[in-house]
Amino acid sequence: MDGGIEPKMSVPRDEELSEDLGFGNFGCSHYRRKCKIRAPCCDEVFDCRHCHNELKNSLEVNPNDRHDVPRHELKRNTVEHFFS
Repeated sequence: MDGGIEPKMSVPRDEELSEDLGFGNFGCSHYRRKCKIRAPCCDEVFDCRHCHNELKNSLEVNPNDRHDVPRHELKRNTVEHFFS
């Protein structure tokens, strides 16, 4: 460079990016978003279809009650707004 000073470049960590973009505690480990789904199969609210499937197919659930969300039947997401 001309003056012998090089600009300091740094790449932000994932945590810094999520704070800057306002993600906060929204979403889950699969998606970062401010909405949830209502599963048509059991009429319960989850962060995403993967969260539903993990919970409903866990070993703690009765084997007769285990199921996956029918993803093609998901019509829309429910928007959740949180105010402090």
